[in-house]
Amino acid sequence: MAGPPELTRLKSRRTLPWISSKGEALLHSSNRLRVAAVVAGLVGVASCGGLGSTAPQGCTSSVSYTIGDTVRTSLGGPNSCTETDGTWEDFYNVTLPAQTQLLLTLSSPGLPTYLRVFNANRTAVVNTAYLKAPDVTSSARVLLAAGEYQIVVRDTIPGSKGAYQLVASVDSSPVGNCSYPMWATPGITTTQTLHNTDCTQGSGGSTHYVQVYTLVLLYTQATTYTESSTVYNPAMTLTSPSTGTQRSNLDTTGTVATILGFATASEAYQLFAGTASPLQVGRYTLTIK
Repeated sequence: MAGPPELTRLKSRRTLPWISSKGEALLHSSNRLRVAAVVAGLVGVASCGGLGSTAPQGCTSSVSYTIGDTVRTSLGGPNSCTETDGTWEDFYNVTLPAQTQLLLTLSSPGLPTYLRVFNANRTAVVNTAYLKAPDVTSSARVLLAAGEYQIVVRDTIPGSKGAYQLVASVDSSPVGNCSYPMWATPGITTTQTLHNTDCTQGSGGSTHYVQVYTLVLLYTQATTYTESSTVYNPAMTLTSPSTGTQRSNLDTTGTVATILGFATASEAYQLFAGTASPLQVGRYTLTIK
C-alpha cells in the first residue's frame, strides 16, 4: 500500500508546532499563525547561541540539582555566569543513572528566559528557544539517555537581572501531545502508543497518525532510528529546517522501519514516527542510537 504523503504540515485537534518549508517553527492556535522562531537562523533571538554551542568554559559556578526540587533564585546572583553578549546564565548539574523523561518548567516574571540542556560533551541537546521565542515562562518535555547533564537557565537582555523558579520533575506523559513536543537524545528506547487523536498527515481515508520527536544533531553526526510494531507497518520521516525531508522509511510489509540519519547541519531535527498505511494505531517501540 502507498505510504503517507509528503509531510508539509501536521494537523491536530490540539495546538501544534511544525517546521515549515522555510525552516520556521510555527504555532497554530485559535486559527492564528505566528512565527515562534526561525530555527535555521534564530531571527530576532540573536543572543541564544547556536544549537551546537557549548557551555562557557570559564564558568565554574554550577550547582548540583536533585530531580524534583524547586529552585527559587535570581539570574545575576553569585552563582550566575555571563556570556560574551552580557546575558546571564545559571547552570545546574544532574546525573541520570538510567534513561529518564523529565518535565522542565521555568517561570521568570518580567524577564524573558529560555532553557537549554547540555550533555557531558558540553553540547546543547535541548534549546527551547528554537520552538518558542524566549518568554517569562518556558517548559520542555525531554527524554534523556543515562548520563551527566547541565540544565541551563538563560536570559535574553544583556545586563538584566531577575528572579525565576525552576523545577525538573519525572514525567510519564505520552509523546502524542502535539502541543507539547518531546525532545529526545540518542541512546534512548521508548515504547509508546499511536492513537487516533495524535498528530496527523493527510485527511479522510488517507489520514496517517504520527508522533513527533525533536533532536539536536551536530554537523556530520550519524544516528540510527528504528521503529518496530507488531500491530501495524511502521513508517518514519526525518526532517531538518535547512533541507526539509532528509530521510524516510515506509515499511509497507514488515514490522520494522529503520533510518540511517546523517546530519547535514547543526540544527534541530524532527522525527515523525507513524504508520505506512492510513488509519492505523497501536503500540510501537522507538530506538535512537
